Amino acid sequence: MPDSNILVVLFSTIASIVAALTGLIGAFATFKLQKLETKLDFLKDYTLHKDLKEKQTLNHKIREHSYISIREIYVHNLEAIDVLRKCIKEFDYHNHSKEYTYDLENITNFQHQYDKIKNITRVEFLKSLLFVVLNIIALLFANAILNTSWLWVFICIDLIVLIYTFSLFFKQLKLLMS
Repeated sequence: MPDSNILVVLFSTIASIVAALTGLIGAFATFKLQKLETKLDFLKDYTLHKDLKEKQTLNHKIREHSYISIREIYVHNLEAIDVLRKCIKEFDYHNHSKEYTYDLENITNFQHQYDKIKNITRVEFLKSLLFVVLNIIALLFANAILNTSWLWVFICIDLIVLIYTFSLFFKQLKLLMS
């Protein structure tokens, strides 16, 4: 029969490992998000400042019309891409170069990746945080858990949730590596 020291070590070790992995994956996700932000900003800059024969750049045309649109375009969400798309159509730039269509597709693809990574990171962080908090609570009640007939059920449930959490970590890492 295990004693409370073994349970304390088990729960605290599991909580520490999950917390450390959550921090590492969070840092990796932040790095990936920063790279995607850089790509999005570059593509938006490139699209706005593209030179066309006998025509002003889109950036210059938008500034003449409404400076607010420029600020809206640089926000990292799908609405910003819609504003850019609307400006391209409104000023008839889509007929002058097919590159605008390709640029908008690339920007949209990167924005979808950005949103997906951001949402998955947020959800996985909250699940990991919940798991760590539950392990800390189990740590506090180690003596009470030890005296119940449900000891092995608690340990098995904790290990099953740990395996589930690790599978979520691998899923998130796979997404971040792609």
